[in-house]
Amino acid sequence: MSIQRNAQDLFEYIAEVYSIDLPVIRDVLDYGDGRWWQAELVPSRFCKTKCFDDGSDTPLDQEDTGGAWLSVLKSACDPPPPLPESLLDWVQLSPNPSKRPSPKPKISKRHRFDEDPARLSLYDEYRKAWINWEKQREEQRPGVPELLEDWLDLSRGESNLPTPIQEQEREERFEDDENRPALLDAYLTAQWPLWADRTLPAYRSNELYDQLFSLHQRLSVEGDRWEILWGHLFLNWQHSPGQAIYHPLLLTPIFLEFNPEKRNITLTPSQPTKFDFECLRDLEYNYKDTLLSLARRINESEEPSNPWSHNTVRGLSATISGYLSSRAESETNLYSDKPVSKPSPSPIPTISNAPIIFVRERVRHFWIEDARKVAAAIAGGAQVPPFIHAAVSDPSKDKALSLAWSNPSRRSSRPSLDGNPDVEEEDSELYFPLLHNDQQKEIWERLRHQFGVLVQGPPGTGKSHTIANIICDQLARGKRILVTSQTENALRVLRGHIPAAIRSLCVSQLGNDTESKKQLHEAVTEIGQHLAEKGSQARQQWIQKLKENLRVIREEHACLQNQIRDWAKLDSEVILLGEEKLTAHQAAKECSVKQDRHSWLPDKLSPETTPPLNDHELRELCQALRDLNPEDRKSCLLPLPALESLPTPQKIRETLSDLRASKVLVDETEPLRRDWSEKLASASDSELIEAVAVLEAAITSLEPISEDWQRRILDLIVSEESLQRFWSKFISECSELREKAFRCFERIQGYQIDGLSLLSAETEWADALEELARVVVRGGNPGKLFTQLSLSKQAKTLFQTIVVDDKPLSTVERIDVVAFHFEYVSHIRKLETSGL
Repeated sequence: MSIQRNAQDLFEYIAEVYSIDLPVIRDVLDYGDGRWWQAELVPSRFCKTKCFDDGSDTPLDQEDTGGAWLSVLKSACDPPPPLPESLLDWVQLSPNPSKRPSPKPKISKRHRFDEDPARLSLYDEYRKAWINWEKQREEQRPGVPELLEDWLDLSRGESNLPTPIQEQEREERFEDDENRPALLDAYLTAQWPLWADRTLPAYRSNELYDQLFSLHQRLSVEGDRWEILWGHLFLNWQHSPGQAIYHPLLLTPIFLEFNPEKRNITLTPSQPTKFDFECLRDLEYNYKDTLLSLARRINESEEPSNPWSHNTVRGLSATISGYLSSRAESETNLYSDKPVSKPSPSPIPTISNAPIIFVRERVRHFWIEDARKVAAAIAGGAQVPPFIHAAVSDPSKDKALSLAWSNPSRRSSRPSLDGNPDVEEEDSELYFPLLHNDQQKEIWERLRHQFGVLVQGPPGTGKSHTIANIICDQLARGKRILVTSQTENALRVLRGHIPAAIRSLCVSQLGNDTESKKQLHEAVTEIGQHLAEKGSQARQQWIQKLKENLRVIREEHACLQNQIRDWAKLDSEVILLGEEKLTAHQAAKECSVKQDRHSWLPDKLSPETTPPLNDHELRELCQALRDLNPEDRKSCLLPLPALESLPTPQKIRETLSDLRASKVLVDETEPLRRDWSEKLASASDSELIEAVAVLEAAITSLEPISEDWQRRILDLIVSEESLQRFWSKFISECSELREKAFRCFERIQGYQIDGLSLLSAETEWADALEELARVVVRGGNPGKLFTQLSLSKQAKTLFQTIVVDDKPLSTVERIDVVAFHFEYVSHIRKLETSGL
């Protein structure tokens, strides 16, 4: 079989393989979640989109996006305005300005009995009433107030005072407090809209930024499988049952660029805008051949379509809708200057201005078409390229191919860019500017004797690094290199590996964004500069300098190789220590594993350092090693103190003098200590120190005793043990009276009580106060005439004499204040009569 036939079969096979299970996506929504309608983007200073030519979609701040079609900036959003305190448990605020806050219909909260002062006061009154009823049993048992019905434990029986339930969970509805709905309505009317209107653009921008950031991470791992597209000229058509087209026809490949320093993500066109009728593949429609021919003609035009020109796209919309349907233009051509989103399904073909950004798997039909075109060209007699020839032929049978690669002198040589001949193929010098290993050298060797080499590996294994080295090597030999890739992002990564000195020679042939234009400009400038310096003396001197540097580096490399060889020879020698033989490796391992044993005399000697000890000195050192014990060896590792940190001679003399004085004092007190009890005489220093501390604390506590009566009490306690219990009880009772008086004093603070001086001090007024409290609790008013007729003389006297804050005793609160005052006076009198 001929080479032509083998090559044709190869490309037909490739086309058929890629045709297997090739899906047709007609609905843009079927690509997945990675899509954004341009009309739903909120323009702001954080999110800028490219302007249409008539300015209808101009960003708010009118700033240029710098060549990018979309620029998104991450920003900090202000938190929502704080809620009123009474709404905190009812309303959950969201950082999303478009999510209007709403209250919870009901919540369960744990309440404590003592958190309501009114409830506590009411229970105190109820308890007193119960105690009085229990003593007298003359009246009907007091009823439980309505406010306390759910808070009292009635399970103890009717004969026992009900006790309060300290804590319980109660369900509460939002409307139970009439103030809450009004507060929420005021918050949503006054504060929330202002914050939401101000924050919404930044929040929407941050949402879009987060989604694009996740997309960037996804593309960095599996970017070869996916592509980002910006679609215009949206076709919406229910072609037939089960065949609905919902897809843009103008597609622009997009490059996503992430700037971590500025927290900025931009979408920039990576290739020209093209017509794509893939969504109509395998369908029959009016003027199919005409539309496909129109799309091919526009795609092959030198000037690609501008999807941002309303006039251009509106004309294309009218033409395509006119070919697809015979209906009126107003029904099919729905293109408007203002972009829309999510067009409604239509039974007839309609075209709208609904730009959309979406992510999809890379389509394979282009490769299928290219493979079939190549197969047809080969069948028509086109020449098979050498690398295809090598792939489909048998080198052992193809003598011409074998002869060409076995005799390098027969290979054609092309001139370099500056007109000089290529570097000889026999030149085995490796021009790799980046670090390389043996595997990369093997790839280079194979490329010297073959048409190509296939290198496979997962991300991060150095493929781009290897390609950059090979490109530099071929450029150094005067070659021109064409690099192709499935994605433009891979080319950008590869360009970043090229050394900066020649990076400007790398130009993207397909990119039409600002970065590609910048690269082209740099390449033109750099090549022009090199041509201007062609044959100049400065260039020749620079070349000579590089050659001299290369010679020096080679000499250093040779020296390092010799040192490595010497070290390898040293490693194989045997060291004799007494009768024991060790290799250098064993000796090093011994010193490393048992470092704590052998590192008592540290050093920082390098392998090139001359030994500081001769043979005799080394033997003396080994003898000292045998004589010194391990503790002395460890002391050698201790650092010497700094000279300025040492004490002065005067300080040393003072310390020694203090030590001598302490020794004399110890000797003098030794006879006294022997006379003490046996336990104290045998006490340790720590026990004596602790006893001294206790004694000093006791002396300190007795220093405030200055009055004669205080000393007399202390003498009585010391002299007679029986009185000690008496005084202890006396002090305890006085302290208890003082605490009770202080609690009463706290309860009457803030109140002004008048008329106390008019009352008899010998009269007991507690019963009269209880009588007034019962009347008030039942709802009576002691100020009324009929009520006063039922009062006792003392109760009537109290009511007519005492006022609290200029008000009569008509409430339980004022009656309690007077009761606490009488109780306070009673405690004070008891304290006074108990004094010495």
